[in-house]
Amino acid sequence: MKAAIVYWSKTGNTEKVALAIKEGLEEAGVEVLFARTQEADDIDLFDDDLVCLGFPTYQWHPPVPMGAFIKRKFSEYREQGRVKLAAPEVPGRNTLIFCTHSGPHAGINEAILFMISPAFG
Repeated sequence: MKAAIVYWSKTGNTEKVALAIKEGLEEAGVEVLFARTQEADDIDLFDDDLVCLGFPTYQWHPPVPMGAFIKRKFSEYREQGRVKLAAPEVPGRNTLIFCTHSGPHAGINEAILFMISPAFG
């Protein structure tokens, strides 16, 4: 099995999570390609059984460098005819998205507030 981990990290927190995922995958015998977004343009994400994308969140969105990376890859694959209408599953391929954030938190109650909020009804 092969995996690619592509991440963007400003403060190093997301990189720590990416390294922990890399370590776990390697312990399981997975061959891992590990790269920051700025080093990953030549990576073909269709070559891997598992693609892991990691980034911090800023106001519920990925940071500009990760958004730009995803848009570049999507455009490249669309031009090659590899992105299909209605986004059918690609057999044998899986994706893991992980994001990090910081700031004040309310612990378990933070998640509960989202579950009972009318906006998330």
